[in-house]
Amino acid sequence: MKKVKSIFAVLALLFICSSHIACSSSPSEAEIKKELSQFLNQPVEFVEVTNFKKISGSQSGKEEYIADVEYDIQFTKGMQEALTELESKLADANREPGPLGELGSVGFLMYRFGHFTAGQRHHLNERVHLIKIEEGWRFKLKE
Repeated sequence: MKKVKSIFAVLALLFICSSHIACSSSPSEAEIKKELSQFLNQPVEFVEVTNFKKISGSQSGKEEYIADVEYDIQFTKGMQEALTELESKLADANREPGPLGELGSVGFLMYRFGHFTAGQRHHLNERVHLIKIEEGWRFKLKE
């Protein structure tokens, strides 16, 4: 009988722990890093995110989260190579390069760091905003 009770207690503890994890109201450090990496590598993969650390975070509304993070980025491609790849993707989609928004993160990081080269590194401290959607957490651009 003691064996059955202890098995039941372990199962109940596992259920409670898994329920807490599944219903977490804030993104994990790994989720924020993954979302940041995906955001920076749209529509062309050219940045590696390393040494990522969530410093602090807080709930902002029911389905919004604000986190202070620090991380390093390293450009895996130079600016010209990233732009050439972007032009190729646009051509494959039968689209002409349009306004700055078409440049995605390539344009954003060109604006921020100028003419970047492969291998160049930067250490960043930032505040990021995320929103909860059905598929998980996503970056929310400032309005």
